[in-house]
Amino acid sequence: MKAQARTGNRVFDQHRQVLLADIGLSMLEVPDGDGTPAKIPQSVSAASAEELEAEPTSLAFLAEMAGRGGDLNAAVAFGERAVAAVGDWDYLRPTGS
Repeated sequence: MKAQARTGNRVFDQHRQVLLADIGLSMLEVPDGDGTPAKIPQSVSAASAEELEAEPTSLAFLAEMAGRGGDLNAAVAFGERAVAAVGDWDYLRPTGS
């Protein structure tokens, strides 16, 4: 199911773009060098598990924000989910060498 969510589905592709844009805008609101957590965008907090797994960057963002907020258990859990979601992305592997 994860692979289907990543390829050929316009709804997921559009939602992934919104997630990434909202995450970027949220991070821009935190001054450089400031370790406080950024605000979690509504698009991220309302996303389903499948939608978050379709864009592992969103899970990495949640892991980072949980860590900044001192919730290390949540940080590890989100981080593990991000790694698992990325784990089967064939196009990330080098080819031809």
